[in-house]
Formats: sequence, structure tokens, C-alpha cells
Amino acid sequence: MYSDLYDFPFLRVLFECRVTGPLLYFTPRRGETIKGLIAHEMKKLFPCDFQTSCDKCGIDNRKDCVYTRFFRFDCCDTPFSYVIVPPLSRKSIYYQNETVRFEIRLFGECAHPDYIIQYLAPAIEQGGLLAGIGTWYKEEKQHFGRFRLSGIHTWQENSWKRIFDEANGFTDDTIPVQSFEALYGANKHDYNRVAFYTPFCLQRNKKAIPEPSVADIIYFSIMRLRAVTGNRKAMIKDDVLESLEAVNTVASQFEETFSARHLSYSIGTLVFESDQGLPQELVSLLKLGSLCHIGKGTTQGYGGYFVGEDKVNGQK
Repeated sequence: MYSDLYDFPFLRVLFECRVTGPLLYFTPRRGETIKGLIAHEMKKLFPCDFQTSCDKCGIDNRKDCVYTRFFRFDCCDTPFSYVIVPPLSRKSIYYQNETVRFEIRLFGECAHPDYIIQYLAPAIEQGGLLAGIGTWYKEEKQHFGRFRLSGIHTWQENSWKRIFDEANGFTDDTIPVQSFEALYGANKHDYNRVAFYTPFCLQRNKKAIPEPSVADIIYFSIMRLRAVTGNRKAMIKDDVLESLEAVNTVASQFEETFSARHLSYSIGTLVFESDQGLPQELVSLLKLGSLCHIGKGTTQGYGGYFVGEDKVNGQK
């Protein structure tokens, strides 16, 4: 049954941070900033020389080290799969006592409550107090970019539940892991719209795809399925893939947002239609891609999109 192919555990965790410095400044690449802060502080939690590069580490089981599985994919045979969803507000500057929110989604083997309690929460808490975010945090006695971890919420029963607050720390350490199939597999909506809310970078056979089709999005969703489940041969039936030939693009609008390291990132919206509607397998893949993100830089939040219904252009 195809549902067995799609099912995997996941956790969604929302972090709330209260700005304590005069200002907190985000560059447009805010997902990378958050990941860099967590990586810098999380490495301090491990019994290793902070200045030593992971690929020169003398620990025998370094390929199983939690830090390398989170941040050094090149040093690890089985890296964790996760996504940092940065603040979606276009604000770049937050003032004292304002709240910044970002989400971290953990998939597969990475979806374990201990990683939140033992590693992510302490790293974010210490990073906000000691390092901060932004280009000004090193100014003496000014503490630009500093923040306090004021709340943590987990996605449970289709709503956010608080498990941590600034005054009491963790108030609930029972964090149930979600099932993708149970939450999204029975979704029968006939979607016809994909809207990227973070920039994406899609490359196939070393060729950039600045204006993806539904078939492209399905292809990269399959690639994410393989990464999340660890099944490198995961595939769906040929006749289901052939049904994509009957999916027509109604409207699309994409534009390049920035380039980095010889890679181009774009953002935009695609509206499509299918006389017979998408098979459930493809609907599940669209939902999987929207949860896990697609393309390059997913751990920094790139490649995130919403799926929905466009009643005007889709003529519904």
C-alpha cells in the first residue's frame, strides 16, 4: 500500500524569543542566521575541542555524533532530516520586548523529544543570552541582538501546546511524536495551487529550474521522501507519475530573489488544473513537500510552500 511508503514520524516545535537588547537585526537570509547560532552553541554541549573541525575529530564514533548528524552531513553516513522555518514576517529589525518566532521541524530518526530538551532548547537559550543575532551584537555594553527564550510550543492535535515558559522552564516533557500518514494521509482536498513562502533552489542534472511545474515539485518531493525515510529507492507507481501529463499549468509567476554560491533562489506561485483531479498519492507528495520543504538549503528554511485551492484561476 502506498501509504506505508509515505508514513514517517515528525515533530513541529515553535520557539518564541523575547528581544532583550535594544535591537535584533535579521539579514534576508534569516534561516541561515538561526542555524548558525544553534550550531555554534550546540557544539559547546559536546565533550570535544570547540576549535577542532569535525572531520579532524579523534572520537571513534564521530559519525554517530548527534552534532554531526545535525550540522555536518559530510561527516555523517546517516544525517538527520529537519527544517528550520525562519520568521515569515518581512520585518528585519525587532525592538526590545518584541517577540520573534521560528519553527523547527524534525523528521524520521531526528523526531525525538530528547533532541529538543537536551540540545536545541539549551543551544537557543544560551545563544540568545551570550551571542545574539545580528551584525551589531559585539558592540561593547550594548548587547545588540540579545534575546531570551520565552516559550516553546509543540504541534499537538492540530494546535500549538506550550511546553516551556521563561519563568518555569519545561512545564511538560511529554511530547508526542506525530505520524505523517495519520495527520496528512487522509487529506482528500483537490489542490490546484502551490505558493512558495520561502525562496527555493531547484536543480536537476545540474540544471536550474527557476519556474517549476507540478511534475518538478512532485519529483523533488520524492527526493525529500527518500531523505526523510532513509529509503533511497522510494518511488511511486509509473501509472501515477504518468497522470502528471494531464496536469496543465493555468498560471505561474516566479522571480529571482538572490544568488549565493553560484546558486539562484526564486519565489512565486503556480496554479494548475487536472480534469480528473490529482491521484491521492500525488496529493500526499505535495503535502509531504510542503511539510519537509524541497530543493537545496532546506535545513535553513528554503523551499517551503503552501498547497491550496485557487478558485479563480483554477476555475473551481
